[in-house]
Amino acid sequence: MTDATLSAPRSPWRGMASRILTDPTTLAGVILCTIVVAGALLAPWLAPHDPLEQNIIDRLAGPGSEYLLGADQFGRDVLSRLLWGARVSLLVSFFSIAGAVIIGGAIGMISGYVGGRFDLVTMQVMDFRRTLTSLIIGMIMVPMMDSSVTTLVIRIAITGIARIARFARS
Repeated sequence: MTDATLSAPRSPWRGMASRILTDPTTLAGVILCTIVVAGALLAPWLAPHDPLEQNIIDRLAGPGSEYLLGADQFGRDVLSRLLWGARVSLLVSFFSIAGAVIIGGAIGMISGYVGGRFDLVTMQVMDFRRTLTSLIIGMIMVPMMDSSVTTLVIRIAITGIARIARFARS
């Protein structure tokens, strides 16, 4: 080997890929996540039925050629509902995490930059917020907000802000 070969930096992507391929548990997780994301993104083309269409005659039908995963108590295709439901779940999780990272990151970085008493008070508020469980916050927020996807995203983002702020402050 030459000195140039030894000193060449290794690509972080190549290192990550080698770690994924050598650990079977990580590889299984990556494959499973890829299948879920691909199924959610391709739901309009993969779903064999309309997820909201009810067929009371086929209610509680078992898995078969018509319904690959069976039908629920209203005769709706379970596979179609899983594919379309994954879309909503991925959207909620993406925007919740993005909101928590943006808001919590800004709070943590501003607190660390300003320092002093502002930093002390802000981080104590964040620590107090972390002591409250998500269940308590959810119970407080339910009467104040309607039950839509947007408010669900806001609720989940609020529960993650303190952790992200503390991390960004560090």
